Amino acid sequence: MNSQTLSEAQSSTFKSAESPGRHRSGLGAGLILTFGLAALSVGCGTLLAKPASFLPAIDPIVLAITLGLLVGNLFRPSVRFLAGIKYSSKQLLAVAIVLMGARLDFSSVFQVGLLGLGLCLGVITLAFLSFYGLSRVLRLDRTEGCLLAVGTAICGGSAILAVAPLLKAREEQVVAGVATVVMLGLFAMFLLPMVAGLLELSPTQYGVWAGLTIHQTPQVIAAGFAHGTAAGEAATLVKLVRICFLAPVAFGLGILAARRGHASCRQPMTPARALALVPGFILGFLALALCRTLGFIPDLGFTWTTPLFNHPVATELSLHNAFGHISSFLLIVSMAAVGLETDFRVLRKMSLRPVLAAIITSLIIGAATLLVLCLQ
Repeated sequence: MNSQTLSEAQSSTFKSAESPGRHRSGLGAGLILTFGLAALSVGCGTLLAKPASFLPAIDPIVLAITLGLLVGNLFRPSVRFLAGIKYSSKQLLAVAIVLMGARLDFSSVFQVGLLGLGLCLGVITLAFLSFYGLSRVLRLDRTEGCLLAVGTAICGGSAILAVAPLLKAREEQVVAGVATVVMLGLFAMFLLPMVAGLLELSPTQYGVWAGLTIHQTPQVIAAGFAHGTAAGEAATLVKLVRICFLAPVAFGLGILAARRGHASCRQPMTPARALALVPGFILGFLALALCRTLGFIPDLGFTWTTPLFNHPVATELSLHNAFGHISSFLLIVSMAAVGLETDFRVLRKMSLRPVLAAIITSLIIGAATLLVLCLQ
């Protein structure tokens, strides 16, 4: 039990004790639990985001992890819930990652110009180099360092969730990584406007800086538009470009992780072999992103007649927005499941060194990008 998490110990009990019929019922019970926690997280997050709320806005992903941790550790769901919880944290996460591709439009890369593109590439490179160096100095776990590097470089918790299956990250590593980048992003939301005011940055400069340094996409949008429309539009565009790099980064990590898992294989790496090493959900993610970029995901129009007024009503459904909303909700479902699977005793024993590395890297990125923008 010392080397096993709570979920692994419970899963072994479940496999030995449950029959196929009980397995199916367990799938349903676990799904009801994870979807219920996700819906509660979205509802609470929506209420906290209202201007009338006196409490700070909290990302639904963080709420889902927190609720999952509380329920999983205080009430210890019985074995009939475990199959559905595991299904939510694995299979539904893969579906969410595939659908996430519909939110990417690679054409936004060409809208920021060479300077914006160079800054985005610089941030990503700097994040990975910083975590590589700090991992050696602070003796970080390789998986933890890679998760935080991706989250810091690209789009926070969503990026961590996308690459966690590739790196075979443990539940507690995912929880710690997501919580770290979300908290750092919240801190940056309050710090950046103060620094921008002291340095008298223009709205565009501030927007680009926010888009380059704040991790979570909703945090970027909120921090940008709080400084004006021009700042909000610049922040959103730069952040979208950073998100576009999730596809090639995930693709590369998939190949590297698979090659490390087959280190004894000395066959030459051909394009076909490289493609075969990439998990199917990453290929689906790339395919859907390419379809979105090429305009193959259409907007659907419907016309229907109301029984009361007897006149046609036109309705339009944006498929890529629908896929994006489904993806976001399934990510929240998966995070609720990850929280349920995580033993708080294991999480409590984790080192604070990865958090220190994330803070140092975020400060380096913020200072470097601010210097470049001020010199322009």
